[in-house]
Amino acid sequence: MNNSTRLLLWCLFLVTAINVSAQKSIKGIVKDSDSGALLIGASVVLVGTERGTITNIDGSFSLSLPLDNDSLYVEISYTGYDNKQIYLKPGEIYEIDLVSVAIAVFNHPGMPTIYGSRNFWKDNTPNATKIDAEALKLEAQTTIAPILNRVPGVFMHTGAFNTNRITIRGIGSRSPFGTTKIRAFLDQIPLTSGVGETTIEDIDLSFIDNVHVVKGPASSIYGAGLGGMIGLETAEGLHNSNFLATENSFGSYGLRRSILQTKLGLTSKYSLNLSYNNTHSNGYRSNSEYDRAGFFASFSIRPTGNSKLTALVNHTAVKAFIPSSLNQTDYENTPEKAAFIWQQVRGFEDYDKTLIGIAYSSGFFHNELRNTTSLLTTSFQNYESRPFNILQENSQVFGARN
Repeated sequence: MNNSTRLLLWCLFLVTAINVSAQKSIKGIVKDSDSGALLIGASVVLVGTERGTITNIDGSFSLSLPLDNDSLYVEISYTGYDNKQIYLKPGEIYEIDLVSVAIAVFNHPGMPTIYGSRNFWKDNTPNATKIDAEALKLEAQTTIAPILNRVPGVFMHTGAFNTNRITIRGIGSRSPFGTTKIRAFLDQIPLTSGVGETTIEDIDLSFIDNVHVVKGPASSIYGAGLGGMIGLETAEGLHNSNFLATENSFGSYGLRRSILQTKLGLTSKYSLNLSYNNTHSNGYRSNSEYDRAGFFASFSIRPTGNSKLTALVNHTAVKAFIPSSLNQTDYENTPEKAAFIWQQVRGFEDYDKTLIGIAYSSGFFHNELRNTTSLLTTSFQNYESRPFNILQENSQVFGARN
């Protein structure tokens, strides 16, 4: 090798070394802020440029930067999470936490888009959707049906205030007059009966703070619900934010609804929630009058930051007349009429339902492991007058769940 060749090789090596030294990179790992789960495929973009990358299978990323780039601000984004901008220095490895979002984003007044969250009651599942208090207030508080119908894959069929059926991804369609194969909870206390029937239309929305929906097999940790799970959570009274409120609303066909509610944040650890509701409607159809009165009380204790004890009582009294179904001719010409035979006997159902429950939830190892124990009793007295018989039912149920 002559001197000219050696000189050329040294020049090439020197240019390569200079080019390598002119590159710098920022590195990091992107995680869920609550569960610590690694986020795969999160977008990492240098602010003000089109330069970016995504996190790999272990949640990490490495983004090379040119030497003349003055800005090291990057924006990290991931579906279902708040975007985050952060200043990163080359040569260090950062752990970046993203906060999951499960709120209604208002693209147009009265028309929210509900986004699913990967973090549901400490569960890391992509099939969970949370409807928060703001989204709940967008609809009339007389029924939860239009609220649930905003969730993809969920459909609540409604014939009247007292006649409903919920299906999730089609599961439950074989039950014509009720909800089955779907679990429901109120503050971690089961609402589903021992025979697998779920009724949530009796729960007044005045004391509900948010609704969680888990679709498909991801809900199996809450029991054998093939379709999914619906969780209702009440709002706790905040410390030093006690209030007493009343609400009255009126609508067409004789609709009127009254609410009297108080929330007391007794201390930073104790809270009390009391609510009375009364709803009346003459109904659009003949023989479809509806009356419902309910009382709800809950008492919460937080002994530690990772534990909570909740005791609640919910009593509902309903008397609802039944217009029943119409043939096609009557439906197309006089849809407001009731079925002839049901009109003649003034068919109705009259029932009282009481739920008493207590639930204790505690967390271990920084909430990575949680345990919830629930005890409940329900009482149900029903009298239903139908054209062909009288249906009476009296039941008392006791249950426990861990």
